[in-house]
Amino acid sequence: MYRHRKERRLALREHARKETKMKTNSTDVKTLVCCSCGGVTTGRQWHNRDLGYGLCGKCAKWIATRLTVKDMESYYGIKDINYFPEK
Repeated sequence: MYRHRKERRLALREHARKETKMKTNSTDVKTLVCCSCGGVTTGRQWHNRDLGYGLCGKCAKWIATRLTVKDMESYYGIKDINYFPEK
């Protein structure tokens, strides 16, 4: 069993990532409108975003410096699955 809530939460998050990776495939990638700058981008639809909106790589890189990983996943989806940040 998990000793701490944090360990359990991290394990659940990792399990959700693995499940999402198994359920999604390359055909799910669509052309979306960036919810931050309004530019055109590609990615997978996130349930917490309006239909047709996602996050572009430029904005993802900028927003990631201001939010926690947990908040990024909550608002925009999972990195490299729902959005693809610039390197």
